[in-house]
Amino acid sequence: MNDSAEVNSAAPKKEKPAPEPTATLSEFFQYISACEALLLAFAIVCATGTGVAQPLMLLAFGELFQGLGAGSVISGAVVSDDRMNTVLLILIYIGVGMFICQAIAVIIIDTITARQMLKYRRAYLKAVLRQDVAWYDVSNPEELSTQFAEAMVKIQKAFKAQAMLFVGIGYGGGGFILAFVPQLGNPEVAGVTLLSVPILICSAVAMMYLVEHGSKMITKAYGVAGGIATECLFSMRTIVSFGIEPAFEKRYNGALSSVHRTTIINKTLLMGSGGLILSSYLIMMATAVVYGAYRLSGEMEDSSFPLAVNGSVYSSGLPNGTDATTYYCADASGALAGVSIGAPCAPLAPFKMTCQLGGTIADASETPFLYFAAGVPLEQIPVQNYEATVLAGLGFDSVAAFTDFVKSHASASYLKDNPDYNPCFVAGDKIIIAIFAIMMMGEGFGMISQPAQTFSLGRSASAKVLAIIRRVPAIDSFSVEGLKLTGIEGRIEVSNVTFAYPTAPQKLVCKGYSLSVAAGTTVALCGPSGSGKSTLIQLLERFYDPLSGSITLDGVDVKALNVRWLRSQMGLVSQEPLLFQGTVAQNIAYGKPGVATQAEIEEAAKMANAHDFITSNLANGYETDVGLRGGKLSGGQKQRVAIARAIIKKPAVLLLDEATSALDNESEKIVQAALDEIMTKQKRTTIVIAHRLSTIRTADKIAVVSEGRIVEEGTHEELLSLGGMYTSLALQG
Repeated sequence: MNDSAEVNSAAPKKEKPAPEPTATLSEFFQYISACEALLLAFAIVCATGTGVAQPLMLLAFGELFQGLGAGSVISGAVVSDDRMNTVLLILIYIGVGMFICQAIAVIIIDTITARQMLKYRRAYLKAVLRQDVAWYDVSNPEELSTQFAEAMVKIQKAFKAQAMLFVGIGYGGGGFILAFVPQLGNPEVAGVTLLSVPILICSAVAMMYLVEHGSKMITKAYGVAGGIATECLFSMRTIVSFGIEPAFEKRYNGALSSVHRTTIINKTLLMGSGGLILSSYLIMMATAVVYGAYRLSGEMEDSSFPLAVNGSVYSSGLPNGTDATTYYCADASGALAGVSIGAPCAPLAPFKMTCQLGGTIADASETPFLYFAAGVPLEQIPVQNYEATVLAGLGFDSVAAFTDFVKSHASASYLKDNPDYNPCFVAGDKIIIAIFAIMMMGEGFGMISQPAQTFSLGRSASAKVLAIIRRVPAIDSFSVEGLKLTGIEGRIEVSNVTFAYPTAPQKLVCKGYSLSVAAGTTVALCGPSGSGKSTLIQLLERFYDPLSGSITLDGVDVKALNVRWLRSQMGLVSQEPLLFQGTVAQNIAYGKPGVATQAEIEEAAKMANAHDFITSNLANGYETDVGLRGGKLSGGQKQRVAIARAIIKKPAVLLLDEATSALDNESEKIVQAALDEIMTKQKRTTIVIAHRLSTIRTADKIAVVSEGRIVEEGTHEELLSLGGMYTSLALQG
């Protein structure tokens, strides 16, 4: 039992993954200029104004709600033309303002987005070109392009999302103000509706998590699939030659299947949370309607009082049995918020001087029965001094006559016998405004979630891009620091160097590597594959730095030299020549810093035995496009162009890394002849990595490399006389 406990306690705990880095706002907007920042702030104000303008429409509609039932003529209740015209003008002004604000916001934000994306791309490419080779070894270059493209899309969407983000903030904020400011809406009704908000928030949080988590998983899966596709496209000849197309198709389909499964699961959960949000929204609206109606009905019932008709008081009904109870509501300021009569009459306006046609009383004469509500401004006479008066059968032929009558009977006030009136805070128009304002608030804040999530994802993508942009490599080719020697000779000393590649730090490739190369001599390295021959060239170019030991050029440690200047003094020809999309002339000219003349290009091509085939075999000569990675040229042609590119700058040190190993016999002879001529006629320091000993017999020195060390040195004849490893290699051919 104890042993088991010990085993369990010793078991390693699964570590939580590190949180996804997110760029701060200052980092995300670091490329924005002061002028752009001001324009962006103005665009944000316009976007917010666009959102705020929509809830403002409720105030205009509130004017209509108040006017319903408040007729100005004896013939019945109508909404005045002046009120309608005012509301119409308000709506037109709001609409025009929304259009202008939205147009300004979109134009400015789209323009700034385009400028920022250009700056991001330029900075990223510069940073990638700046990185050292060790970074590429561990960064999976096949996936870099896919990841960068996806990051740029997310950053671009994040910039554009600002418009909708602040429209939503303005929309939701405007709705909140209308709902909770007593003079505009009804805080009590609005507050009750918010009981459903916790469900809404939980659903929104769940949706945001699913979007973020799912996006990361999908991006990662697409990155793997993109890496496979890139590898396949760049290795098509090899894939076809081995007939392994089905294997790559299977790998790619497997990666896409992972994307498909992840997407289905994420979208299913996402739709579920979306449905929960919609349900919460509907519950919230239903709560507002039911509670508002309940409160209005209850308060009007509590504020009822008997109705006087021609001096007769009816507390339960008119002579024909019609309900004669009058209701009123007074708001916190003492002004009546609503008055209505339970008899066949529409609700009266908020205690203004009005008259309305209420209907008929079923007596023998069936005389039309007019209900009149008379009043004066409540700020002049306290509401407690009023009583309801309904006059029937009076022969007023105009509103003016009725008004004069009311003024003369002002002492017969409302509510004279009801001093303990029930003040109420629920008015029909404010209830409607509160309900629609809460709807707008929910819709507005709901609009925020998607652009906010997009903005968050953009900041996460920005953090990854900026991490590369800010990374300063240990070997910085963009740095201006370091020495630049004059009158360079080309003397190289490698002293007791140890080195391991970043991808396999525990495996030493160089174990006390030491070699002397005199200026102007040719030194060849040979030995078994993996012994560390090519590593020396990469250390000389400062693609990497040794773990210990030193490498000097003319007695100066290469670490003290300016990296770009050091590489400008070396001409490298690799085993696999890599040409760039463009013309032959452009590819050769890349070898010389600055601008290469046509004469220099042709001179380098002649030295590399490339001039004849360029002018004779290529349709456009030096202006012939070589295709992607030089695909329109043969292997021997590409290698000769690569040699011309290496020697056009007249380097002090020439590095040949198995330059002919990938060529057929005929091409190898042509290329080797060019190299021999270069090494013979131009006395520059040359280091040759040999795959065939026949190509290095004339070298001034041959060094045999085995297991990361130099085990033999000498000329061809001297090494053969030793009967050691070189002799064994020679016998193997």
